[in-house]
Amino acid sequence: MVQTDYKRVAMTLYVEHNDPYSYWMRIVLAEKGVRPNIIVTNPKEMPAALTQINPNAVLPVFVDQDLVLYQPNIVAEYLEERFPHPPLLPVYPMMRAKCRHMIYQIQNNWYPWLKGIEFDKQSSEEKLLQKSLASLAPLFGAKTYFLNDDFTLVDCCIAPVLWRLKQIKKEIVQPFESINNYQSRVFERLGFRTSMGGLEKNWIV
Repeated sequence: MVQTDYKRVAMTLYVEHNDPYSYWMRIVLAEKGVRPNIIVTNPKEMPAALTQINPNAVLPVFVDQDLVLYQPNIVAEYLEERFPHPPLLPVYPMMRAKCRHMIYQIQNNWYPWLKGIEFDKQSSEEKLLQKSLASLAPLFGAKTYFLNDDFTLVDCCIAPVLWRLKQIKKEIVQPFESINNYQSRVFERLGFRTSMGGLEKNWIV
């Protein structure tokens, strides 16, 4: 197995325990081979110093010197530019645009639906998410990863949703062979497994 030489950096990522958004950021960092200071924070008891730099009081929060970011897609794009190797976006502009569009859809649809399912496992969000997965199921099997034969930021965004569903509502994904095969490939990646720590390896509700 290839071992990754992780780069220790003077950056801090404030995350929430068992939070898919936070996990998304940790996957990107692990795939980049970057090891920042990760601080698990209770969103209901944020330190005053953190709320001062993060007026929206949301997690995750990424801090690099004087730069403070708290939108996951923006953090992911920043890390892609800050650490260009290995690349997590395709070379060609059209494919890069497709990846960004897919990330936008997942962040604005799947993540809120997942939150709704976590809050109420019989919620209407379950049908919305399953319908969306069904419509995209052929794309999960068309390439090694989603939309691409190389692992990209889209996969970093998708992985936490599928992993969380595996724990709380695995029957949503079970009917789709292509998605099951896809998630097996993603979950076996060194970056994915490295990004998990402590109880997150189980993510039991």
